[in-house]
Amino acid sequence: MQLHFLTSHSDQALALHAALKLAPPPASISPTVQTLESGASAVPFPACHPEDVLITIGAPARTQRPNCHKRVTCLHWEPEEIGSSPLKDDGLRDWMILHLRDLYPMIGPPAARLLDKRTPYRGRVLTLDVEEIALPDGRKTTLEMLRHPGASAIVPLTSSGEAILIRQYRHAASGYIWEIPAGKLDGDETPEECAHREVIEESGMRAGRLHRLGPMWTTPGFTDEVIHLFAATELIPTVQNLDHDELIEVHRVPWARVLELVASSELRDGKSVMAILRTDQELRAGRLSFQ
Repeated sequence: MQLHFLTSHSDQALALHAALKLAPPPASISPTVQTLESGASAVPFPACHPEDVLITIGAPARTQRPNCHKRVTCLHWEPEEIGSSPLKDDGLRDWMILHLRDLYPMIGPPAARLLDKRTPYRGRVLTLDVEEIALPDGRKTTLEMLRHPGASAIVPLTSSGEAILIRQYRHAASGYIWEIPAGKLDGDETPEECAHREVIEESGMRAGRLHRLGPMWTTPGFTDEVIHLFAATELIPTVQNLDHDELIEVHRVPWARVLELVASSELRDGKSVMAILRTDQELRAGRLSFQ
């Protein structure tokens, strides 16, 4: 597995190299470090493959994130500040060490070994695999795994301090539920391309800017589905374009009310809850605004 770092400044790269020496990754993980050159409009970067991890450090690096395979996990680290001063030197190195030690257990290679697999069902959205595996302790077991192409989910934010939520009919929930716009990746779509398309289709808005909030596993006990979360700003009205089987109501909801819906469990869709809470974190930290 390749662990790619893209830093915004050379001092971050130096601190990262020092941190990697003091907190080296497992032997199965190979790190690469690249620094964004000042004024660069494009970043030459090693090819990213499925199961790789790309981490940008600092806001400039985030805006210049290279395009990767849609299954690559993309994360962002924003160095903290002490008062009004950014971390630097040993403080920045130690901050990165803490993040590296939290990261390694999450991205280590699968410990299980695949012994046999059959695929009894292939559907329009999901594939069902029945897999016989050897667990890390050597015991064998059979698992039913739902394979999913991945998806994007988006919190559209208006300039007047609202979020655009939808109420969508879900047969599994036996009625309408609160959600944010979302949908699966089609073909070779990137998560960003999917996000732009879904905002238009479900909310009738075109996003001028996307703010990445990070990926999430939906239910890793039985599916490999990953949903990429975004906030969308600079919205422009356009024509809604629903799929033939979608029943959706569009609502502009003040942000304080959105948080109340989450806190009361009136909004209980998992991807929407996580995306809304991550959006609130970014708003409070000043890395995102309604404008």
